[in-house]
Amino acid sequence: MKKIISIFIALTMITGFVSVCAHAVYLDNNTTLVKINGISTPLSNDALAEAVEITEDEASEIAELYIQDIIAIGDTEWTEATSVTDVVSMYSNDDNPEVTAYTVNLNQGYVVVSAYLDATSLIPEWSDKAEPIYENFENSADEKIIYLGAYEYYIDAGNTAISLQGEAVEKDELCNNVEISRDISNIPTKILQSCAIGSSTISPNSIITDPFDDANNSYPGPFVCKDFVNKWEDYMTYYTTGSGLNLGWDMCCTPVAITNILMSYRNKRPSTTPLPSADNLFTSIAQYGFNKGYYKPSEGGTFTVSQPYYLLESMHNNSIDGNVVGLIDTTYTNIKSHLNDGKLLLISLQKHGTYGNHSVVCFAYTRLYSSNADRYIVYMKVADGWYTSARYIDLLTANDAYGGQFTFADLWG
Repeated sequence: MKKIISIFIALTMITGFVSVCAHAVYLDNNTTLVKINGISTPLSNDALAEAVEITEDEASEIAELYIQDIIAIGDTEWTEATSVTDVVSMYSNDDNPEVTAYTVNLNQGYVVVSAYLDATSLIPEWSDKAEPIYENFENSADEKIIYLGAYEYYIDAGNTAISLQGEAVEKDELCNNVEISRDISNIPTKILQSCAIGSSTISPNSIITDPFDDANNSYPGPFVCKDFVNKWEDYMTYYTTGSGLNLGWDMCCTPVAITNILMSYRNKRPSTTPLPSADNLFTSIAQYGFNKGYYKPSEGGTFTVSQPYYLLESMHNNSIDGNVVGLIDTTYTNIKSHLNDGKLLLISLQKHGTYGNHSVVCFAYTRLYSSNADRYIVYMKVADGWYTSARYIDLLTANDAYGGQFTFADLWG
């Protein structure tokens, strides 16, 4: 895939490309939420990091395609005989330096290619005649070259860096403009879409839309359904964090989940006190949680210990009678018991392989069995706050290394 990415970038370099991602929210260590074509889309941070990093071979390929584009425009010394002679990696000024860019040396001229796809300029400098600027250093071939942006070259001399003028500068006093210029909005839309959770790049921790397919692909099957509970299917709503983000609220998975609980309750019991529109209801829940200190976007959202109070008070603020109980471990027995009683479960996932630290509403479960493996697998059916239809979570993944807990809403009336 990386080769295809390099070709795509290079071919669009001259005409330019525009990514429509205007804003990104880092949900946790696993996931970043971005807007792509107006749709809030969760991306895998691992896939994003892999797509952003440009290797030495890819830099060479990008430079070659860039040269072809320049030749096509005309007025250049480059010809079809122009070729790559070698590639020199250049580094940051950190104690543990990382590659910031590559000088692709040619038999005539050179091209500097950024080491990061999300840099403002993928080709910060080039020449169809001159030698690379670092050739002005004495013995540059034997030293590590520091590159901090267009025409900012130094020789790494341990704790100091030597400038083109021969002056010694403390490395920690230098400004890494390459790092400063990096932003997710510089990435082409097609690349962002390839990193979306649920795409082929995220397997096996992808979003689950069919529990039978996931079970048969993840465990020895075939699987059949042994039991299930689903009392809320016809009433569920699927408000999303993307809608909350559009209203200016980051890290909003818990107020989104509470919004879905209250709206679903209204759908099931329409004779109760009417609720405002979804956007207005969410805004009031988010603002209340923010004012009370339950919901802290700057600190990552809502802590699990606050969720029972936040849910209960949001119910009462909207004239919905009931009680809230929690926190309870997300075991099959607990899930089954409370869903059988008609409760909606506010699940707090911790460092989940797909969702990271995230809140979802569990409204049903399906328990599958494989006679070949003599094994049961339980899937929670959820409004995950990312998609406008139901998704599934393998209960084993909610109870692995870090576990999960839930709060349930005992809604009266």
